Amino acid sequence: LAVQKHANVTFLFSFMRLYRALLRKSQAFSAYEYRIYAIRRIKDDFRENQNINDSTEIETLLNKEKTNLEIIR
Repeated sequence: LAVQKHANVTFLFSFMRLYRALLRKSQAFSAYEYRIYAIRRIKDDFRENQNINDSTEIETLLNKEKTNLEIIR
């Protein structure tokens, strides 16, 4: 149980760090419409997936968002 809690906390910190990085990078877009769209998509994606408990699905989502961050960079 303690290991599972530690894993969940680790995932939570990873997602929060990734969420902030995505929002920060999307603020750099010069085109207003694209910037607003990117911010809205990021927030919607994270809200939609906030209640997922399956660790394999969480890892898949984490990797997907890391890929999105690399695209934005």
